[in-house]
Amino acid sequence: MKNIKLIFALLAMILLVPSCENDGGDSVIKTQNGTVPDIQKIQASDQVINFVSINNGGDVNLQFTVDIGLGEENFQSMDVVLFYIKGDGTINKFVLDQDVTSFPKTYTLTLADILADFADVNAVSDITIQDQLIVSTEITLKDGTLIKMTNDDGSANYAPNIASSSLYSVIQTYDVSCPIDDASNFSGNYKAVSDAWADYAAGDDIPLEYHPEDGQYTFRILSTNNPYLINYDTSYILVTIDPATGKVTAVSNEDFNYGPGSEYAVTGTGDVKSCTGAVTLDLLFSGNGPYKLVIEKE
Repeated sequence: MKNIKLIFALLAMILLVPSCENDGGDSVIKTQNGTVPDIQKIQASDQVINFVSINNGGDVNLQFTVDIGLGEENFQSMDVVLFYIKGDGTINKFVLDQDVTSFPKTYTLTLADILADFADVNAVSDITIQDQLIVSTEITLKDGTLIKMTNDDGSANYAPNIASSSLYSVIQTYDVSCPIDDASNFSGNYKAVSDAWADYAAGDDIPLEYHPEDGQYTFRILSTNNPYLINYDTSYILVTIDPATGKVTAVSNEDFNYGPGSEYAVTGTGDVKSCTGAVTLDLLFSGNGPYKLVIEKE
């Protein structure tokens, strides 16, 4: 099986479509033998640009290696290039390293590097959750042909079989996102947006707390400001997050006591928005419902 994969990889290399220039300066595309890079993220480093962390004063630690994947016999030199693609479509390109000939080579990018390298990214406030940073290469072959793995407009310049190879990775992408490392981001003061059960009016304050002893991905919605509960000072809804999906389950620590004959066990499901801290729950009160509760972090 390994030999079969190698044969397919070699065929993919032969069919690689390089970007080059003729004497008149017009873009010329032709099929010929080529070289492909192998770019790999270092697993011990950040796999994304953590939006929450950088907005709380944190740094980033993007580490990756660059090597030759296939076609070393045709290779002359390589430029390592970065593309920062903003959510609005703005593209910034930066040459990180030029004329590289010794491999493998390891690189590290910090937040300071990102803010220094791209013209439209000068402060943390310029970074949004729709942005991407792409690590790519431009390879010069021995015959002078220039192969750009990524076009200047940020689009891929290689076929799907190159992209899906199990033997090498021609680019790496760092998304700006909000990975859920624990539920601490959901601790703080919230405002009610809507409450179908009508305990809260829009704009009412609802405190949330993170207690590590409850679980790494669990937080409490306190009843402290619920005007209808008798046990407002002891009852809360325990919300547990699936960090892979942002989906949640909810259960009250005790029945919500609204008075004689009106005690309800609260359960539910919903989701959270990891970048904003917003919480949406569909709650059942002793099986009745669902009643939607939407709250947003102040």
